[in-house]
Amino acid sequence: MKTVHLSRGIALLAAGAAFSGPPVHVETDDAVITGSGWTLAPLENGKRAFSNRTYVWENLPAETGGWTYTQTAGGVPAEIIVEARRDMTVHLATVLFQSGVDLSGWKPPPGVSWRYTDGGHTALQVFTRTLKKGEKVSLPQGSWSGSLLVTGLKFINDHQLERLPYNHPGQTVDLGVGLWAWPLPMDFDGDGDLDLVVACPDKPYNGVYFFENPTGTTSPKGWLFRRGSKMPVFKAGRWISFAPSNAQMSDVDGMPKVLSPGVEYPDFRMSGFTKGCKIEGVKPNVHSNAVRANLWRYVDYDGDGAQDLIVGVGDWKAYGWANAYSSDGVWTNGPLHGFVYWVRNRGTTLKPAYEQPQ
Repeated sequence: MKTVHLSRGIALLAAGAAFSGPPVHVETDDAVITGSGWTLAPLENGKRAFSNRTYVWENLPAETGGWTYTQTAGGVPAEIIVEARRDMTVHLATVLFQSGVDLSGWKPPPGVSWRYTDGGHTALQVFTRTLKKGEKVSLPQGSWSGSLLVTGLKFINDHQLERLPYNHPGQTVDLGVGLWAWPLPMDFDGDGDLDLVVACPDKPYNGVYFFENPTGTTSPKGWLFRRGSKMPVFKAGRWISFAPSNAQMSDVDGMPKVLSPGVEYPDFRMSGFTKGCKIEGVKPNVHSNAVRANLWRYVDYDGDGAQDLIVGVGDWKAYGWANAYSSDGVWTNGPLHGFVYWVRNRGTTLKPAYEQPQ
């Protein structure tokens, strides 16, 4: 049995999948953390993320300086249990939409995220949950990278953020939810007009937000003859679920179909992105190397009556990152590239049979 005592304000992150290795016991002022399959390691850019891989952490927020985390072996079962020594907020970081990770009861705070350097530069997103003194929680674990639980995040718990006012004193509505947000216009509430749904996979408010159109029709012609407004003022956003990157909406016979790479969400209007169905026969990345943008939509591209897939990708392999200028200001890497793929459906819309992407 190994026991470690930590001062308040040190962050503990946990990753894993169920039960492995000798038991571990860690104590902080706020909590007692027990389990197996992990050891404490510094959470720093460039440091190894998992004990059995060469992936390292990247894009860590500046506020994470001095944190430690429970390092696990990726894909190897681990167990992390937190018992509150007093009323506290527990912070969990995980790769979104892993099978088996049940995030019921966890909510996203103002966005905190970072990545590790696998092929897709996978992002981890932080979520919170409150515990009463004496209450226990076992971290939900899922597939390869498991979940990350953070306790004692001082900059989240104690730092009070002040919202900046708009310069426009007459501002009546704000549709912004964060970075890399994807608009999904659809009749979300089924009342016959177009609402605005926005999926934000990044900071500061990860999630799917429903902005209701309360003023009637948004049809280009119908608004002239019926009650309603061509330029509606939307109601305040309502959080629906967590959000992945690259969310896209397709109109299929008048019905909204929401996709992320390789996944369709047939129950989107009821459960957001919590219930996805894998699109069989097509790899989530149809390109020859890792991509950033990866946008999937249904469209009958060849006009045969069956919905095909059109996939747009952003290839940054030659570009690298925005830090390749010489001392003379000359760009030394290659350009960005964009490609569009057609995935032909030789079957039907209900029973697709996809060909190789071209």
